[in-house]
Amino acid sequence: MTQPFRLGLYQGHSPSGDIETAFSTIEQVLLASAAMGADLALFPEVYLPGYNAPQMTAQPLDGDWMQRLGDLAAQHDIAVVIGMAERDGEEMRNTAVAIGPDGQHIATYRKIQLWEDRENALYRRGGEYVVFPYRGRNIGLQICYDIEFPEHTRALMRMGADLILCPTANPKPYDNVNRYAVAARAMENAVTVAYCNFCGPEGELEYVGNSVIAGPEGEPLATAGNAPALLVTDLPARDADLERPTEHLKDLRTF
Repeated sequence: MTQPFRLGLYQGHSPSGDIETAFSTIEQVLLASAAMGADLALFPEVYLPGYNAPQMTAQPLDGDWMQRLGDLAAQHDIAVVIGMAERDGEEMRNTAVAIGPDGQHIATYRKIQLWEDRENALYRRGGEYVVFPYRGRNIGLQICYDIEFPEHTRALMRMGADLILCPTANPKPYDNVNRYAVAARAMENAVTVAYCNFCGPEGELEYVGNSVIAGPEGEPLATAGNAPALLVTDLPARDADLERPTEHLKDLRTF
């Protein structure tokens, strides 16, 4: 039986390039999440500097953003998973980073499924899955469009993931992903999936909000509407009673 795990998920407006506003919000969210006993706080896709920021900036993994994130995580004794634009040499990546409650960088995932022309023009796609252990859980990372391809979630489950964290920047009219795809990925793999979105406008985009944490039966454990929200939720255990992934893999027939 896995140990108790409490997740904080922040849905809010994009900082849209205002880094000081972004870090002020991050600190407030970490303070509130830690006060409610959360083990980890999750933020949306490219929260730094903002998914649709008018002037896209990026920093390397040894830059000031990561130092500040580490300092805040350690100050509030809580882990963080957050999306950022990563400068990787001459290229830019759409990246999710995990930072432990001691402030140490523990995992990096680079988005595999880049979305439409804008992302393909900005970023170089990632090429590997990431699963890391934290407080009794094996956590897999995805970003936004990744979750719409069942093969990726199944691959993370095969690697041992029982919790999938998915920062996203999902705009209108694609709220069918929030309503159906997230629950399907959770149910068909018997994992918990946390899908963390923006809300409100940013440039020509209007984010749908509707962040959701879906349990291993596909059931909604917590949902947000279309306004800023902080969801803090106890996650169900992953234990021997959840046999569906084994049955699915055993019964799977391919041609």
